[in-house]
Amino acid sequence: DLARLVAAGLVDIDTAMEASAFPKEIMAQAATMRNQMQAQATIAAGQVHKLAKHGVDTFHFYTMNRADLTTEIVSRLRN
Repeated sequence: DLARLVAAGLVDIDTAMEASAFPKEIMAQAATMRNQMQAQATIAAGQVHKLAKHGVDTFHFYTMNRADLTTEIVSRLRN
């Protein structure tokens, strides 16, 4: 559904609101969820960089089956 696509960052919130029968509040919440995930990924990537500076070379991400969050973290680590 559109709310999930917005939360995943695949659809712009303005486009989704125009095409959606969902209330604007639901679409706004989906956009907020996307922003929260991006913040979580940024924090996790920062922790990895700090640990790597101190010699840690193996990492395991516990994201509670959130492949989208893992993808965001790895994306930030590649940059």
